[in-house]
Amino acid sequence: GSTPTVSHTVKRASYSRPLLFSEDLAAGKSAEELQIEAWAKQFGLVVLEVERLFKLFREADEDNNGTIDIAEFHQLLQRFLGRKMASDIPEARIRRFWQGIDQDKNGSIDFLEFMT
Repeated sequence: GSTPTVSHTVKRASYSRPLLFSEDLAAGKSAEELQIEAWAKQFGLVVLEVERLFKLFREADEDNNGTIDIAEFHQLLQRFLGRKMASDIPEARIRRFWQGIDQDKNGSIDFLEFMT
């Protein structure tokens, strides 16, 4: 598979900004770097923290479609909680976490849902 592009992860227009300003182009920044900076500014976060979250998100997005589905989320929780077996995490707990993070209830998590 290929690495998802920023356009795949940004679904809501309210979270985007024009990515190509002359000073950004002169600095040689990629579209991904510019989007990460915009998210950091929008949410009042440090750029390095947003970069870390974006890297974790991309690693969890095993099919590279720009979202995390429930199966990918389950594997992410398993790694995050340090469990060896997927069955070590009760299904009810996974569903509870999922319902809290899948804000638009569309059955997948985009990066902005993941970040918040």
